[in-house]
Amino acid sequence: MRDLVRPELVFQLVHPDIAHDFPPLKSLEAFSNNLPPQITSFIGRESDIAGIRGRLREARLLTILGPGGVGKTRLTLQVSAEVVDEYPDGVWLIELGSVSDGAFVIPCAATALSIQEDPNRPLEATLVDRLRERTSLLVVDNCEHLIEERARLVDMLLRGCPRVHVLVTSREPLGIAGEHIWRARPLPTPDQLSQYDAVRLFITRSRSVNPSFAVNDDNAPAVAQVCWRLDGIPLLIEIAAARMRTLSVQQIERLLDNRFQLLTGGNRVAVPRQQTVRALIDWSYELLTETERSLFDRLAVFEGTFAVEAAEEVCDGDGVERWEIVDILSRLVDRSLVATTEESESPGYYLLSTLRAYGLEHLHASGALDGVRRRHVEYLVEFAEEAAAERSGPNQAAIAAQLDDRYHDFRAALGWALDNDLTLCFRLVAALGPYCALRGYWTEGREWLERCLPRAEPVPAHLQAKVFLWAGRSLWGKQESTRAEALFRMSYDKAREAGETSTMVMALRQLAIIKRIAGLYGESAALYRDTLALQETHDDQRTRAETLHDLSVLALDAPDYTETRARSTESLRIRRELGDSARVAASLSTLGSIAFAEGRFTTAARLQKEALELNRRVGDKKGQSYALRRLARAARELVVSDSDLSCYPTPTLTLPHARGRDIASAPREAWGRIEVGEYDISKVTDHRTDI
Repeated sequence: MRDLVRPELVFQLVHPDIAHDFPPLKSLEAFSNNLPPQITSFIGRESDIAGIRGRLREARLLTILGPGGVGKTRLTLQVSAEVVDEYPDGVWLIELGSVSDGAFVIPCAATALSIQEDPNRPLEATLVDRLRERTSLLVVDNCEHLIEERARLVDMLLRGCPRVHVLVTSREPLGIAGEHIWRARPLPTPDQLSQYDAVRLFITRSRSVNPSFAVNDDNAPAVAQVCWRLDGIPLLIEIAAARMRTLSVQQIERLLDNRFQLLTGGNRVAVPRQQTVRALIDWSYELLTETERSLFDRLAVFEGTFAVEAAEEVCDGDGVERWEIVDILSRLVDRSLVATTEESESPGYYLLSTLRAYGLEHLHASGALDGVRRRHVEYLVEFAEEAAAERSGPNQAAIAAQLDDRYHDFRAALGWALDNDLTLCFRLVAALGPYCALRGYWTEGREWLERCLPRAEPVPAHLQAKVFLWAGRSLWGKQESTRAEALFRMSYDKAREAGETSTMVMALRQLAIIKRIAGLYGESAALYRDTLALQETHDDQRTRAETLHDLSVLALDAPDYTETRARSTESLRIRRELGDSARVAASLSTLGSIAFAEGRFTTAARLQKEALELNRRVGDKKGQSYALRRLARAARELVVSDSDLSCYPTPTLTLPHARGRDIASAPREAWGRIEVGEYDISKVTDHRTDI
C-alpha cells in the first residue's frame, strides 16, 4: 500500500469467527519519512527496483546514475517507499536541486531532516550527532551541480553515522570511498508494443490528457516510433504525451524532427530545467568545461556506436588533444551525456538521439559541422577499405560484426559524401560492396548505387570500375541480367583503362556467371578460362578459388563428376588456407550437391550441415538459405524418422516438421514449394568431409 497514488478508503471485515485486531496498514503514513506523495502511477522498472533494493543491503552508499529525464528521481522515490519499513528511524529526502550555492548544502540537509541548529557549535557537528545512532536511509536528490559540496556532505555522514545508508541520484558519481553505482537506463523501446515499459508509460500519460486515446492498427507504428526516437527517456515521453491534448500521435511522430520546439510546456510546477527538453540538456551541458563541450559536440556526428580509437581519429584538434580524449570521454560517461554498450570486452560508446541532436545543433552553430563530418567520413572510408581487404581472411566474422556496429554511420556518411565529395562516396560504396553481399543488403545497396551511377564521370576510372561491378551484382540479384551484363562490361573496360587486373578478373567472372545462368554454357566456359588465364598474371588465390568453384558448378549437369569434384576440392583447399569461412561454406555446399547428384545422400546432408553452420557463424543469410534448402532435399531422400530441421532457422526461414507443408515465408531464391522428408538431423553429426 506504500505506492498508492491517492488516499483510499479501506474496509475491515468483521465476523465472530475471525480476528478483530490487525497490525497497522503499511502505508507511508505509518513510518517516519518525508517522501512526497506521487500523483501518477509508477510504470515498469521492476528489475531496477529489485536490483537497487539488493544493492542497498550490501552498500551504505548507492548512487543512481543516468542522463537527465531518465527517471532517476522517480525510481529512487519508488524504491525508498518500498524499503521504508526496513529503516526504523525513517527515510528522508534531501532535495538539493534548487541549491545553487555550496555554502547552503548542509543547512538544506538539516532542514530536510528537521534538525535544529545549535548557534554555539558548527552545524556539521550537530548534524552528525543527531544521526549517529539512527538507522535511517537518506535520499539525496540532484547532486550533479556543486558536486564537491555534495560529496563532502555524504562522506561526512557516512563516516560519522555508522547506521545511516545514503541513496543518491546524480548525472555523475560522487567519487568518494565506498560508493556503489547503479545506472538507470532508458525504458525498453518497442518491438512489440504491449511488452515495453516506454509504450505503457506513453499510453498511460496520453490517456490522462485524452481519455479517448487507444492504440490501434493505424497508430501503433507511430506510438512505437515516438518511444524509440525519444530513447525511452521517461521525462521526454511524458512531455510528448502531454501534447496528445491537441495532436494525434502520428502528428507528434512527424514533429519530432523539431523535438526542441515540440517538447516544451511540461509540468509548470516542475523545476525549470525539467519543463523543456532544451533546458534539461542545458543543465548538464553548462556544467562541462570548454574542452568537454567541444568533444561532446563532435561526438554527435556518430550515428551509432563508436570506439575510443574512432573518437580520437575524428574529434582531436582545435583545443581537444588526442591524448586526453579517453579521459574526457570517461567524464562524459560519468556525467551521463555519453552512454556505453553493456559488452565487457571492447566497450562501445553512443549518444542518445536527443543528445545527438543537441550536439549537432551546437556544432552547426559554431561553424564546425562540415569539417567534423568530413573527418568522420574519411575515417569510415579508411575503416571500410581495411575491412574489405581482410574480408576473405580468418577474422571475417569479427570484421563483419564491426561493420554492423557502424551501419548507421555508413548510411550517414554516404549521404554526406554524395553531396560533398564524390571520390569519397565511390570509395565507400566500393569498399562496402562485399559486406552488403554477405549480409544480403541488396535493396539499400542498389539505392545508393543508383544515386552514384549518374555522377560517375569525374571519378577516377579504378573507382568507377569497382562501383560498376557492385552495381551489376545488385541488379543481377534483382534478375535484371541485361543491364547487369552492361555494367559488368563497363566495369571491365574501366578496370582495363586503370590497369586494375583484380577488378577485370572479377568482372569477367560475373559475365561468365550470367552466361551460365542463361544456359550459354560454351560462352560461360570460355569466359571462365579467360578469367583463369588473367588471374595467373595477377596471382590472386582468392579469385582463382572462386573461378574453380564456378567451373565446378557449371559442370554439375555433366555425366561424370570426377573433374567437377576435383575443381571444387581444390577451391575448398585454397579457401581453407585463406581462412575464408563464407567461401569454404560455398565449396562445401557445392560438394554436397555433387554427392547428392551421385546418390550419396548421407554425405550430402553432412556437407550441407557443415556449410549451414559456417554460414550462420559469419552471418551469410543467402548462404544459409541455399544450404538449408539442399539439406532439406537430402533429408527428404533419406526419410529417417524424428525430423527436427527447425534447429537450423535462418532470419527469414521457418521449416515445417512434416511432409507436404508449403514454406510460404521462405526466400524465393531458396525455396519454391518443397516437401521436407522426416529426417533425424542428429544422425548426421560427423563433420568429416567424405568426398
